[in-house]
Amino acid sequence: MINVKEKTRDTSEQELAKTERVLQAHFTEEFKAFILEHNGCSVERNIICISDNEDNALRYFLDVKDIPACLSSLQDDYTQKHYFPFAEGECGAFFLMKKQDDPGIYYYDPDYMGQDAMTKLSDDWQGFLDKIQPETTDLSEEDQQALSNTVVWVRPGFLESLDKKYLIKK
Repeated sequence: MINVKEKTRDTSEQELAKTERVLQAHFTEEFKAFILEHNGCSVERNIICISDNEDNALRYFLDVKDIPACLSSLQDDYTQKHYFPFAEGECGAFFLMKKQDDPGIYYYDPDYMGQDAMTKLSDDWQGFLDKIQPETTDLSEEDQQALSNTVVWVRPGFLESLDKKYLIKK
């Protein structure tokens, strides 16, 4: 598992129970314990293997109070009825749990609908946390530091063309 950053705010077992009622869901004990300790936290740069040809990263865990509102981000009725989001990935992806009878963790790809949008990642919470791996690079720390301080030459006029095309603000 990677390191998590500061939680956004404290939550309580009562707030968790209220969110369960609103969602008509049952949270696993492992999920509740994690949220009580890390509610709304972001995570260090990471990578999660979704399938043999797809990876994504977990950006942050949702604040428990925001979970019901995020249901509308799931773009189809089937997914909204049977799952709830608990974390956001990159490019509009979410990490989900089933509302009832399945402690598994699922990846939701917003480019698809219904069951085609779902990929099961693990059978339980700990299995999911174990899949979150730090993003690595083959560069040494010294090389990474050197690159972060690198200055590059840009063709005159290039930035202006980006400004016009993509409305980049300075």
